Amino acid sequence: MQYAHEAFSSIAVLAKRWPLVIFFYPGSQETASPGERGAVSPDERRAVAWMRCEAELATMGYELIGVSAQSPIEQARFASRDPLPYMLFSDPKLKLAELLGLPTSGAGHERVYDPLTLVVRKEQIARVFHPVHPVNERSQVMSWIRNVESQ
Repeated sequence: MQYAHEAFSSIAVLAKRWPLVIFFYPGSQETASPGERGAVSPDERRAVAWMRCEAELATMGYELIGVSAQSPIEQARFASRDPLPYMLFSDPKLKLAELLGLPTSGAGHERVYDPLTLVVRKEQIARVFHPVHPVNERSQVMSWIRNVESQ
């Protein structure tokens, strides 16, 4: 979605229907050059790693969403390299960061989301994972969700 208020209201609508896992990523411009087969940016590696969790999340009733400060066009390019089984929301003005008090880095037009993950249950933010480490982020989030769901 191009406008953050649309993304926010879409996320709010989704949160009424399902619990959500929302991962925020900077949306770096780093990409592989044409000859670098398999070389990807840290954001792409993280998105692909989340893709591997999507089926289990769906089985538990969770919807997975990615959010970045990238423009919709940049996100479309990003998603076209590896078709993603979840939604991406564009928030180039970081309005969600302002509304929710989320951490960001940089200044001015270079401002981006810090990598973090929110778990939303019953229309409330149930858990914030920040800072996140790319190697164990998903296992920490999935472990927390499994624990909560088993109670």
